[in-house]
Amino acid sequence: MSLTATTNLYDLLHNRVYQGIDYQHKLLHCLEEATLPLDPIYPKLIHEYAYSCLLGSVEKVPEESVETRLQQKGDAWTPCDILLTFYMLCYNDGIVALRTDPKYKGLPSWGTHPRHTAYTIFDVVRTVPLRAMLTFIEHHSGYDAIYPEFVSLTASLFPELLDVTSFLLREGREPAAISATKHPLADQNRIKKHIHALDHHHENPRAAILALSQLQRMQITNVQKHADTIIVTMLTSCLEMTTDPLVIDAFISLWECFHQWVPHQVWMATVNALLPPGTSVTFQDLIQSPVLLFQSDPRIFESSKLLPLWLLVMQCIRTSSRHRIWQRFHCEFPKPNVPLNNRNVIAFVNGQEASIIQLLLEKCKAVPNETEDTLNSRRKLICRFIHAVFLEDRDNLLIKAVHFQTYAIHLIPMMVDLVPSLFTMTNFLPELLRQPYIEKQVFGVLLGCHLCERYPLESTLALAEKCLLPRLFKIAVAPSSVEPDPHNPPQHCVPSEYLNQTLPGFVHLAHAFPFFADTIANVLLDIQNRLPPPATFFEQQGSGRITILLQLHKVLTDTVRQVKHEAAHATESNKPLELASRA
Repeated sequence: MSLTATTNLYDLLHNRVYQGIDYQHKLLHCLEEATLPLDPIYPKLIHEYAYSCLLGSVEKVPEESVETRLQQKGDAWTPCDILLTFYMLCYNDGIVALRTDPKYKGLPSWGTHPRHTAYTIFDVVRTVPLRAMLTFIEHHSGYDAIYPEFVSLTASLFPELLDVTSFLLREGREPAAISATKHPLADQNRIKKHIHALDHHHENPRAAILALSQLQRMQITNVQKHADTIIVTMLTSCLEMTTDPLVIDAFISLWECFHQWVPHQVWMATVNALLPPGTSVTFQDLIQSPVLLFQSDPRIFESSKLLPLWLLVMQCIRTSSRHRIWQRFHCEFPKPNVPLNNRNVIAFVNGQEASIIQLLLEKCKAVPNETEDTLNSRRKLICRFIHAVFLEDRDNLLIKAVHFQTYAIHLIPMMVDLVPSLFTMTNFLPELLRQPYIEKQVFGVLLGCHLCERYPLESTLALAEKCLLPRLFKIAVAPSSVEPDPHNPPQHCVPSEYLNQTLPGFVHLAHAFPFFADTIANVLLDIQNRLPPPATFFEQQGSGRITILLQLHKVLTDTVRQVKHEAAHATESNKPLELASRA
């Protein structure tokens, strides 16, 4: 069919002339006859056809027919393959727009329950490797007319495929990957020989490294068939201490190469390889419950080289899960008798995200027989991931949820040092300190002290004066969920483990504001003077409480000494804040 005929077909669809025309047959014929470079009329034609399908004026192309045409071939994709994929993306995106976009509000289908069925062929990653196709057309000038919209539709429907980290991994790899698609069909015997070398990488690491390097240079459509086998063979083996580091580096390079082309397949192969024997999950399982990834072999968290791969998978699964939750909400709700709104969805998504972060924080705890370097490396990688997650949260609701849940107080210095976005918690600390649970008050005070030390600003100084010191005194005189009576304040402090945990934080506060250290020391001495006399306390309390009192005396003495030391070594660098505080 000539370009003129294609233009005429577009005009008929655009003017809503539907009677007596077999548009499906004519569209397929147009796409089969398409040549490079593609004319700009093709994306316009496909948009009009997909829109007409959604209106019910023409029949959509059967999925079985599309799948048959898109079965992977050894050669590069044809213009027809690309255009058919573009059509399916337009159709699927149109289903969402038809139910959510106000510009379609006047149509009879707007806001109704789904009556259109989306193409599901994209879930069959072996049939339509969408990321590989996107990379292919990106580097082929013949597809310039369609590439911008192709990227836009992919980002709208599959945002996990356009993750920033994934783009960074692609740097420097495009020329080799594109040239691979132009090679003849790879010899399957050579691939099997390379896999055999991988099976024996302990005995002959040099051969395994060479095999991994050669696999990267082969045609992706052939090597992809063996990607699962390669990942399963190498991943768990690379977690062993006896594996050659150069073999691990070569495997990571091949993993990243696969990820560039078939990310969904790589994610599933990676996750299932790390799960306990006899356990497997599907992609649908993961996007419904991303925390399933924490069932992975715990050794993955001890490997500074392989942990970034796991975190990349987690990031992409998070993105996919969050996107599909919102997509389902917009497409299927509101429903009669189902009171679900945007705030409910935001709370659900933040709850899921908070669970992931809490589990990651658990992985930041030291494990027996672990070296300091391994622990620090893991913490840096995880905190970098958490920081990126917090940055995505424009309303800061997630960071607030995580810290109102609290976590182990010994992880607070790590979080303050390695997660710069934690500074936003200074906005929520007054509210956290007013929570009725003493554990949350202690957590909030310690977090505030470390944030003041990390960010000694006028705003944090005001936080220390108005919130942190007053809360310390309240914890000292009433270590419970009951606030002290302001008209009849207690005369004695109550020794408690909570006070023991809180006091050392004020050394960090004094280090942040040395000119404020004398005020801190006075409050600490006041608390010390209000402690019950040891003799009286021994008569009234059991041995456990006596131990707490003795510990408290020691902690108070040490804290006062260190705070006074900070006051004695105050420098001129603090003068601007000191003057501002006195103004």
